[in-house]
Amino acid sequence: MAIALLCHLVVVAGLAAASVGASAAAPPAAPAVPAAEQGQAPVAPTSLSLIAAMPPGTESVLVMRIEPLLAEGSRVAHYARAARNPKNPAGGGERDLLTVVYDAVAEQRPMVLARGASRMRAPRSIGVGAYDECDICWVRGSLAGLRERLRAGEDIEDLRRVEEVDGVEVFGATVTMVRDGEDRKALDEGRPPKEERFVAVVDAHTVVVASRREDAAAAVRGVLARREGPVPEQWRAAAAGLPLDAPLVILRRYDPTNELDVYSPENPRREPALRAGLDSLGLAVVDPVTGELRVRGVTPDAERAVRVLQTQSYLPRSDYAWAIEMGEGGFTADLTPRIGREEEGVLGLRLWIIWGPNVAM
Repeated sequence: MAIALLCHLVVVAGLAAASVGASAAAPPAAPAVPAAEQGQAPVAPTSLSLIAAMPPGTESVLVMRIEPLLAEGSRVAHYARAARNPKNPAGGGERDLLTVVYDAVAEQRPMVLARGASRMRAPRSIGVGAYDECDICWVRGSLAGLRERLRAGEDIEDLRRVEEVDGVEVFGATVTMVRDGEDRKALDEGRPPKEERFVAVVDAHTVVVASRREDAAAAVRGVLARREGPVPEQWRAAAAGLPLDAPLVILRRYDPTNELDVYSPENPRREPALRAGLDSLGLAVVDPVTGELRVRGVTPDAERAVRVLQTQSYLPRSDYAWAIEMGEGGFTADLTPRIGREEEGVLGLRLWIIWGPNVAM
């Protein structure tokens, strides 16, 4: 579920899936029974399969494998802790769809989260700007109760069944979504800000949540396809040379026409000298304990792109030591944090900025 009141720059996990076994006989027909429901141990999806499952046109994707990020001494453990114990930060009550899903997921050991983002916009005040969201989450446990609760629907505000995609039910609801100070003011004045969200429990371990109905349907099809590649075209060059099985991976294709994305180094309102000239960027957290990164930039002018990333608020030399290899079509770099562990929040901020949703603090 791609919800974000992430003023704390925390990647929240959400979502999970319910057991098919408890309801396989009930209409509508459920998809193929996963291995875990046949008595086999569940196997988490690969990062590549989740990247390939994202809706077409997704601009940026972040894939987080929670347990490796929770390793003792991890410098990015705050991301994983929030994902392991998700709470609904968006302002909805106990009957809000997102609250129901978060609470169900928190009980079932979320393990892998993929978060897609597009059309990033600046917040109106302190908080997080709006963006088109699509999340795919995989949990170790089974949420048969969540699926049955969605099907029953009586105790979830505004819930409705909107369609069936290859045997998977998609539900929609109007949810409370507090992103920034303007939304908080409206909530306090009794005018809760509302947005649509669409939820689909794909199998016993996987759930999709999206802000657009068509994205939810595309992600359901992507999960069911279980494709192990290729990387979608918009990220293919940026993924080259990156360890996609790393604990945290970000792939982003920049939109050079989006004037509302104030974080983007390709915002057309920037002075030309301040633009990076990046087509796309890939980043992998290679070692959560040391905080080491591998970065791949796709650009016709690698020196310019590196200069912008190093001197602005993306991956500055004040925070990282860079070892760079320039090549045709871009650059690859290994980055090691310079800052102390007392400044861990800064590293989280850098990753958030690369992923893309805008935040004001």
